[in-house]
Amino acid sequence: MDRERYLSILAFFHIADNGTFLPADNPDHDPIHKIRPFIKHLNIKFKEVYEPRQDICIDEAMVPFKGLSKFKVFMKDKPTKWGFKLYELCESGTGYVYNLEMYCADKRISNKLVDVTMRLMEPLLNKGYKLYLDNYYCCPELWTRLQRHRTMIVGTCRKNRVGMPRDLFVERQRQGDLDFRRKGQLIVTRWFDKREKWWKKPFFHLLTLVSIQTTIILNLHKKQHGRPATNLAAVVKDLIIALVDKDVSYDAEQDNVNLPLARIRERHFIKLCPEKDGGGKSRRTQEAHELTLLHAKALAMAAVDVYKNPNLIAQMKSDFQQQKKLEQL
Repeated sequence: MDRERYLSILAFFHIADNGTFLPADNPDHDPIHKIRPFIKHLNIKFKEVYEPRQDICIDEAMVPFKGLSKFKVFMKDKPTKWGFKLYELCESGTGYVYNLEMYCADKRISNKLVDVTMRLMEPLLNKGYKLYLDNYYCCPELWTRLQRHRTMIVGTCRKNRVGMPRDLFVERQRQGDLDFRRKGQLIVTRWFDKREKWWKKPFFHLLTLVSIQTTIILNLHKKQHGRPATNLAAVVKDLIIALVDKDVSYDAEQDNVNLPLARIRERHFIKLCPEKDGGGKSRRTQEAHELTLLHAKALAMAAVDVYKNPNLIAQMKSDFQQQKKLEQL
């Protein structure tokens, strides 16, 4: 298929019949008429091919879009802030989407989070599912409605939600304090972990800014020399590798027991080279066998200056030869 034919097909591509479209002043107007049939078809197929396990959850997904649309939304906490919002009912273990609904700013359809949740959960009600939610959805009203349909709900909840016990949030808690209130089978627990350090937010923001600035300067330099630009992710990766690989000087001897390999002071490990009988043309051999990870860790555990321990090296060589014999059996 050539390019012109592809663009022609794309220009006339439609999902719904425009002849059935109703204008906005019609009471039965559907704002997402052009894609509604496809969403319905997907929901049917999603339910036919897979039945989710007991643990499920609901969250939003954003379809990036910055054009003109009355049901385009802005969500400041999402990586994609502008676009179309999808409510998705998913299996917790795999992320499989079992049911979805697109926000369309239709006044005839309730956009209360309780009602949205009940519509998504309708195919799974009275089946003993456990629904996990964040504080955007979770509230006592939703728990009450789902409880009537043999569906459990677990999640974090905002303290200003209707039905939350006000006396639970009166006293100031210390780190590690735990308190709860119970009404029938509904249990609200308050646990104080630790306060967020305010300075960490601007610190990591400025750290990200440094990475962006580095990328800008690097790409300007590459542009002057006719070299291709580098994206932010690649620059951050190179910075991390450079910092991790940096040789660290030690002011005092340290016990290297159980330290990862990256913490070992020496920059090279011993390699076993093949023995030569002297015959034939001499060639430079890079290496025959590298020490295994197990031997490298044993090397680090012996002493700080392992290269001055000939007994350990001889023992490791013997162990290595025994391992090769076992592999050949």
